[in-house]
Amino acid sequence: MQSRPKQQQADAPGAQKVEATDQKGQKYNAWVWVDENRDKVRHTSKHPDQVRAIEAKQAAKDFQKVTPAAESRTQVAVNNEGKTNEATKHSKEPLKQGQIQPTAKQVEKKEQKQQQEQKQSPAAPKKSKGRKM
Repeated sequence: MQSRPKQQQADAPGAQKVEATDQKGQKYNAWVWVDENRDKVRHTSKHPDQVRAIEAKQAAKDFQKVTPAAESRTQVAVNNEGKTNEATKHSKEPLKQGQIQPTAKQVEKKEQKQQQEQKQSPAAPKKSKGRKM
């Protein structure tokens, strides 16, 4: 890389605009600076301030990822991710904030459905409709 005269130096702190050659021998303009956060010399075709702005935006996006509090993990797992445990296996209603077990009302509905299913199912098994030989 060849450094340009000081007149054309960058206004970004510590960055210099240089003319570099790529692997195929073509010349291009590049910005070179020492990144103190990463302890590396970095280079890019974009202005260093633009690169820093893009990195700051990505860091803000990563910061916005929210994890549920410990008391709401079960609620999020059941309502959003479709996971169940033995207590919430047959519950169709979503859990409320901080709820781990189904409410008494939900348990009663579950038991009523099981009783109705038992009443509807015949005592004797159905005969097979297969071929007779």
